[in-house]
Amino acid sequence: MAMVWKSKTRRINKVLLAGETILVGQALCIRDTESTVKLADSDAVGGALMPCIGFAGNGASIGGPVEVVTEGLLSGVDTPAEGRSVFVSATAGAVDQTGGTYQQVVGTALTSTLMEVSV
Repeated sequence: MAMVWKSKTRRINKVLLAGETILVGQALCIRDTESTVKLADSDAVGGALMPCIGFAGNGASIGGPVEVVTEGLLSGVDTPAEGRSVFVSATAGAVDQTGGTYQQVVGTALTSTLMEVSV
């Protein structure tokens, strides 16, 4: 199931450029060394792809503009336990309910497929 925004209540008001291909709803971080938006990954060596700054409001190819959403309702997310915290996953750009080495809560599961994003 593709991820879709039900509402976007807060965004970063700056154009950020994709450092890799990004899909709607993927967790994002900024690479200081490249000044681009990349997929957040809680198991990246030394926390290089953390912290998560928000989620992709749109899809983008390398070099394309990315809207970063920091609060809202995101559907199409696989969060099986309602009411529990959602973490950045050890899979780049994904979320889960366990997190990886560098843990960061990025929202709450409202249903098995709907997440309240709060970064």
